[in-house]
Amino acid sequence: MRSSAGHASTRRSSVSGPDTTPTRQRNPAGHTRRAAGPPWRFKALRDAGITPDAVNLVASFAAGLREHDRSEAAAIRSVFGDARVPVMNIKAGLGNNGAGSGAIDFIAAVLALHSGRIPPAFNSTPADPECPVNVVTDGGADARLKCVLSTAYALGGGQNAALVIRRFA
Repeated sequence: MRSSAGHASTRRSSVSGPDTTPTRQRNPAGHTRRAAGPPWRFKALRDAGITPDAVNLVASFAAGLREHDRSEAAAIRSVFGDARVPVMNIKAGLGNNGAGSGAIDFIAAVLALHSGRIPPAFNSTPADPECPVNVVTDGGADARLKCVLSTAYALGGGQNAALVIRRFA
């Protein structure tokens, strides 16, 4: 049943796994050397019929671990290239909530779509030069958001998920 107070709709999702390859054996884009087919972030966009330029915000998993964050930044760059798509990072302020982190990131993404406000990534300055993405800091930012890519993954390998979330029309 559809609520009359809807805020967002999930267009498509992509889940891959299990992938138990240790993180150290992954390439800089966060994918295993043996992985075949499109990376899961691309797959979610493709399945939703969305091109990267339609995405206004990336809700990154950003676990706060140097190696993982650098790998995720490289993966974001592999999807969006040099585009300065804003990246939000909830865990920087809340901490890593384990298996619940993906759900928290999803809720934050829906709230950003609804409010038109990207929350700031606390404790994220100065920026890591090895993570060349547009992380929103300094009090957050107002934005006319229509489409968010929300990602989640297991730190040691395993399940990966990407959700494409669009403003409810």
